[in-house]
Amino acid sequence: MTPKQCIPMTPDLLQRIEDAFELPFVANAQRLDLTEWCESNRSDLLNDLPLGSRAWQATTSDYWHTYIDSRMSDEDNQVICEIIDRLEDNPTPEQEDALHQRWAEIESAYEPTPSERPDVWLPRHACHYFLRTQATLALTLWPDRKWYAVANEDHTFVVDEDGEVFDLLLHNDFSTQYHHMNGSMMPLSHKASAEAA
Repeated sequence: MTPKQCIPMTPDLLQRIEDAFELPFVANAQRLDLTEWCESNRSDLLNDLPLGSRAWQATTSDYWHTYIDSRMSDEDNQVICEIIDRLEDNPTPEQEDALHQRWAEIESAYEPTPSERPDVWLPRHACHYFLRTQATLALTLWPDRKWYAVANEDHTFVVDEDGEVFDLLLHNDFSTQYHHMNGSMMPLSHKASAEAA
């Protein structure tokens, strides 16, 4: 089959994905994938994995910082600028901790949520490591479809027998470069997904 389009991330589907992550076997698939990704990319996070919808915080990309900054009010942006100025004035360790905590509190109000974006569930540029998570989700959300894992050196995603792509990362970018590619294709099954999770 040839990939034809990405499944639209409607509000209803985003809610179904969020609900699916409450299932232990879906959450466990994410935990395993994030652990493997961190072992290869961010070993400093292994003791405190940003699980659930905060998995994006493991990313080494500045994508999410740019996204948060673009949403921030001028008032809160000004407060953060003042915090940065105070951090440059050699505060005590206690003052520094308090300033960083205040900065995090301000930013947290602008963080992405599962109802807005599906890519909160995994780090950016981590598609090869999160096949298990995406396959488990696809098999859970659409159990009557036949799903296939598709992978090459550029991208990894899942596609159904009709060519509909389920892709948490490039969900808004159905791309000839990434989705129409020569790569390995493997059928997925509920049994294989359950064993992997």
